[in-house]
Amino acid sequence: MPGNPVRNQRKTNARTLLDYPNAIDVICEFIAGGGTLTAFCREHDLHFQTVSVWIEREKERRERYAAAVDRRKEHNREVVNRALLAMADTDISQAYDKETNTLLKVHDMPESIRRAIASIEVEELFDGRGDDRRQIGVVTKVKLWDRNKSVETLARSLKMLTDKVEHGGKVTLADLVAGDD
Repeated sequence: MPGNPVRNQRKTNARTLLDYPNAIDVICEFIAGGGTLTAFCREHDLHFQTVSVWIEREKERRERYAAAVDRRKEHNREVVNRALLAMADTDISQAYDKETNTLLKVHDMPESIRRAIASIEVEELFDGRGDDRRQIGVVTKVKLWDRNKSVETLARSLKMLTDKVEHGGKVTLADLVAGDD
């Protein structure tokens, strides 16, 4: 095969996968689990165009791929709702050691707390100058993502809140028929 060796290898990899009897199952499982066809191809060193054309070539594959994309949308909605719920339900006390009441190291914090952290600022405090300079303290500021915004976004997602829109002005049937605004 003349041309780009990397591209040729990807085409060969794609043909090898696509000759596999359950190839569409493997692809659709990846897609339904939140992945994209681009990510699948990248992960398996496949030529995207070859895989995409292979899917489009047969009606059953197109339908199964479309169904997997729909399942991915549901998967992604669940992921977003779970993340919003976790932020809305964050208990900052879990970021502290219960015995010493000191902030835990980030890797010792529960994952739900780590995901709720927007930023951490650490400032070391010193006294003195030159050889007499010594550290006298550390100020650590932990900023969490906006809990109220998370609750509001989650409530809207679950259709617990809707925006009320009011329209003003009078329009008669005659105005509509005449095309007057």
